[in-house]
Amino acid sequence: MSNRIIHARDVMNENVVTVRAGTTLREAARILEEERVHGVPVLDAAKNIVGVLSGTDLAGALTAEVDPRAPRPSDSVDWMEAEAAPLVDADPDETVENVMTTRVVHAAPDATVGAVARLMSREKVHRVLITEGKTLRGIVSATDLLDCLAKYEKALES
Repeated sequence: MSNRIIHARDVMNENVVTVRAGTTLREAARILEEERVHGVPVLDAAKNIVGVLSGTDLAGALTAEVDPRAPRPSDSVDWMEAEAAPLVDADPDETVENVMTTRVVHAAPDATVGAVARLMSREKVHRVLITEGKTLRGIVSATDLLDCLAKYEKALES
């Protein structure tokens, strides 16, 4: 790892958890908790990427203390470990498409991890979808980049 350029394809997770735009918020919350992820790409019926749903998006929509129309807090909020807020009696038919972020930040598999990190920083996101054309190939999270940095530093010490 020490003498070669590291690309998104080298650190991305290829087993991407996704939800459909029509998934209910409560089902999406269950999926994120069960899969232990903090955000997922949202796909339409044709499996096209139409948005990204973060735990923060869900927390804002499902808690009585947060107005879902208000500006959203940083994506760094760990909604699964945050102090539990009471759930509102949400419409059981409320769907992901009503609260997801439609701005999708993506990069190619051959993007360097440095380019992905700069993209995350510039766009203020914690995950970048890795795509080829319209096809979802993987996802790189901020945690993936931190793991990469730790391995790189360890390799330099050897």
